Amino acid sequence: MRSSGFLPRLAAGLLLVNLCVAVLAAWSMWQNFRIHEEQAELATQNLARALESDLAGAIRTDEMALHSVLDELYRQRAAGRVDAQALNFYIERVRERLPEIDAIRITDAQGVLLYGTGVNSQERKSLADRPHFIRLRDDPAANLAFSKPQISRVNDKLVQVLAHRIERADGAFDGMVFAAIPLDYLARTFSTLDIGKNGMVALRDADLELVVRYPESGLSELAVGGKMPPSELSQFAASGMTAGSYTATSLADGIGRMISFRKLPNYPFYIQVGWARDDYLAATRQEAKELAVLVVLFVLLTLVAGGLILRTWQGQRRINRALAESETRLNELFENMSSGVAIYRVDEEGKRFVFDAFNRAAERIEKMSRGEVIGREVIDVFPGIEKLGLLEVFRRVWQTGKSEHFPLSLYRDGRVTGWRDNFVYKLPGGEIVAIYDDVTERIRAEESLRLSEERYRATFDHAAVGIAQVATDGRFLEINSVFCDIIGYTREEVLSQGFTFQQITLPEDLAPDMAQVQRLLDGADNQYAMEKRYVRKDGCVVWVSLSVALLRDEAGKPLHFISSVADITERKQAEQTVRFSMEKLNEAQRIAQVGNWDLDLGGGYLYWSDEIFNLFEIDKEMFAASYEAFLNAIHPDDRDRVNQAYTRSLETRQPYEIMHRLLMADGRVKWVNERCETFYDAQGKALRSVGTVQDITLRKQAEEALAQNELLLRTIFNTLPVGVWVTDAQGTIRLGNEASQRIWAGSRYVGLKQYGEYRGWWHDSGKPIAPEEWALARAVTRGEVSLNELVDIQCFDGARKTILNSAMPLRNDEQEIAGAIVVIQDITDRIESEMELKEKSEALQRSNSDLERFAYSVSHDMRQPLRAVSGHLQLLQRSMKNKLDDDERENMNFALEGAKRMDSMIVSLLDYSRVGRKTEAKALMPAREALEDAMGFLGPMMHDSEAEVSVAGEWPQVYASRDELTRLFQNLIGNALHYHEQDQAPRVEIESSIGERQWRVMVRDHGIGIDPAQLDRLFQFFSRLQSRARFEGTGMGLALCRRIVEHHGGRIWAESEGEGRGSTFSFELPLTAMEEGKTDA
Repeated sequence: MRSSGFLPRLAAGLLLVNLCVAVLAAWSMWQNFRIHEEQAELATQNLARALESDLAGAIRTDEMALHSVLDELYRQRAAGRVDAQALNFYIERVRERLPEIDAIRITDAQGVLLYGTGVNSQERKSLADRPHFIRLRDDPAANLAFSKPQISRVNDKLVQVLAHRIERADGAFDGMVFAAIPLDYLARTFSTLDIGKNGMVALRDADLELVVRYPESGLSELAVGGKMPPSELSQFAASGMTAGSYTATSLADGIGRMISFRKLPNYPFYIQVGWARDDYLAATRQEAKELAVLVVLFVLLTLVAGGLILRTWQGQRRINRALAESETRLNELFENMSSGVAIYRVDEEGKRFVFDAFNRAAERIEKMSRGEVIGREVIDVFPGIEKLGLLEVFRRVWQTGKSEHFPLSLYRDGRVTGWRDNFVYKLPGGEIVAIYDDVTERIRAEESLRLSEERYRATFDHAAVGIAQVATDGRFLEINSVFCDIIGYTREEVLSQGFTFQQITLPEDLAPDMAQVQRLLDGADNQYAMEKRYVRKDGCVVWVSLSVALLRDEAGKPLHFISSVADITERKQAEQTVRFSMEKLNEAQRIAQVGNWDLDLGGGYLYWSDEIFNLFEIDKEMFAASYEAFLNAIHPDDRDRVNQAYTRSLETRQPYEIMHRLLMADGRVKWVNERCETFYDAQGKALRSVGTVQDITLRKQAEEALAQNELLLRTIFNTLPVGVWVTDAQGTIRLGNEASQRIWAGSRYVGLKQYGEYRGWWHDSGKPIAPEEWALARAVTRGEVSLNELVDIQCFDGARKTILNSAMPLRNDEQEIAGAIVVIQDITDRIESEMELKEKSEALQRSNSDLERFAYSVSHDMRQPLRAVSGHLQLLQRSMKNKLDDDERENMNFALEGAKRMDSMIVSLLDYSRVGRKTEAKALMPAREALEDAMGFLGPMMHDSEAEVSVAGEWPQVYASRDELTRLFQNLIGNALHYHEQDQAPRVEIESSIGERQWRVMVRDHGIGIDPAQLDRLFQFFSRLQSRARFEGTGMGLALCRRIVEHHGGRIWAESEGEGRGSTFSFELPLTAMEEGKTDA
């Protein structure tokens, strides 16, 4: 191979490979970028859709709230007068239920604030200049109007106003009712969204002016009320699109984002959700960096590989030169040998032996030139060879491949007479070689050479040894055919593909092998031997005995390894084990609990390895090793069987393997597995027996334990309370327990085609189950897993039952369906009990529902006449103000106070009846927010009483009705603030804790306390423990608390050490309902 051609091709190949890898890496990064762009667009679209739904729903709810307030205003007007106090109370009740509304207020036709949250009618504040007021005033068709973001003139908050027109009976404008929504509430709502570190959420009106943005920006265009500059959104809005996505770079922070927008249906607002490109592409960019590093590493590796290839090529050139030199030396050796050498080409299947080569020594001995013999048949040149018997030796060697030494013989023909000593062997190419000389001159040398050659050839012919020449980096440089047979690859596959010994070595064996190789390279050892495993081409694993030596040049630099490999998978050549050091062999035997022995049948000497002494628990110094002593160590009941096995092996010349027991000195019994093979000489005489002994006591114990476990499992199988079937891969029922027989009143072990014999119906629909629809059929044919399918069946005795039917496929190691298992549970009695319980529960629920509706209707209808009574009493009090004496005035006050208390009681009853029906649906929410809402309502009371309130503990996410949980906190904390001595400021401690299955809250006060004997009455209707003269109240607050807690599946209780010693009110709600998000019952 010319270096001028090889080096450019190598460089071009490396460049092409690296270019391909770089292109693939670039394409991968581009694909990854596209995927993350699409995912970002989908994520922002989903968030925008969710916000659209939430905001539209909130606006509809706020609009309904305005209608409710408007209806109350119209109702009071229809009654003859507007009760400002009652109307403000009603407005506040409506506002409390809508956390997004800061205030609900009412103006007159001139825009003056009259009623609502924080309104002081005496201040006469006017909103007549507000654009939304002007629109509602001037446009009779505009019932609903939205303001631009504005500063409230009542509390200076930045709000968005939703206003509704108020009309007189004749349709004339009579003012507006409006709800003020704080923009910071919307900002807080937006801040809860997971939009990444640099994300953005914005709400814009129909003119694309900014209503609220999270996070806020300092640019005027992105300030509240700022007009949006021309952009993709303005183009989409102008074209009438209501939803879409685009990418843009923000003017506020220069951040590029994927933005999705949606227009709120029926309302003039657009919602924008933006996800920063830096956030959603962060992982892609990191992956790109890692991929770039991998590409660089690949380029470096290819450069290193190119260097190694170049080095190998240069080494091969050196080897080729060495082979040429070796061939030259071999020819010189052939010609200069002192012995005659003749090589014969064999024709006609061993009948004709034709001279193919004839060296100088042969010419000298036979006194004939090679020209006289080359190409001629041996019998023509040497006619006495057949009579001598040497020709028959040629034929036999050619047929058997076994070398033969032809003993000293006198050769005669008409031309020459002389003694010849011949050694005949067969070359791998089939040629026959005869090495001979005139024994009269060199008999001693020839005899020594013959014996040496015979030993060498015998070893070569009988040993299944593979030879490999291996480079220092592990590549195979040359291997022989035996080595190829061991690993299953051809020589061409191994050498052309650059195989290394690391590739074919089992991974578990590689580390110790590499450690030994390194010791050779370091000069610590000259050679090493070990047992290891190779993985053949067909995937099989073979054990080999490996001996390795390192060849070095004159300077001591490593050249290559010479490896000798013997296949010891079937222990064909046990002799190879002598190549390993005794120390390593004993260590391996100790770990494997396998010992070896060697019995010399001629001298009767028995050799035991150290591990056999350990297995037999015999002191090697005290043991006179012999076959008879070995038999004495065997359990008496097994001695004859072991001896017969060995004797039979000698007779049949076959190896044997046997398990037997050993009897220890202390009476313990061990189990061992013994293998033995005997070797014979050429005449068939047994020379020596070698074998191994392995301790299998633990295995035998495991087998016995397994048998006991199988018996136990079968007993459990037959005593299970549920029915069990086991099928084969064709679905035929092969095994069933007694419970299955009992459930079906007999089982029929049939296949898929006969499943129609089992009659069943789906419990929910009543539809018959076809044979292929049974869970067992689906498990066998489709690999489906079915759990607890509710099925009605007709047993073989005609009875009807309801069962839970489950089935799952059974798979073998190749994950093929090998069968199925079916579990059947008879739940007929349970289903009947559940149906009866369901009917009773439904009847009770209907009764409770009717009772609640009746209580709500009665309470609601009672308020109307009560208001009339209260109103007329007030009118009467005003009209007769100066005509009543003190007693009459006191009686009038008692009547008014009683009407007021009656109204409070009716309101409490209404609140009680609304729990679970008229309140917000349960949803997952932060518990701390409900507490903060309640404390917000109680703020004035806390301020007036100078109360000290502390909050502690862990507050979870809860699944609850927000307004009910807020009312629960409001009542409990309000009671703690209310019931205290006049000369002491209230002190309230609120603590939350999370248990394994429940959430507990404790509200502890240091107030007037409770008589422990009265604790059971606390949560009853209209139950009061204090006089009204001392503390006002309806006695319904704690009953309402109990109602709310029970509606959430919890419990509530009170504790107190007595009057004057404070009280603790606690409630628990189950965490399971919170975590699973169960719907309202």
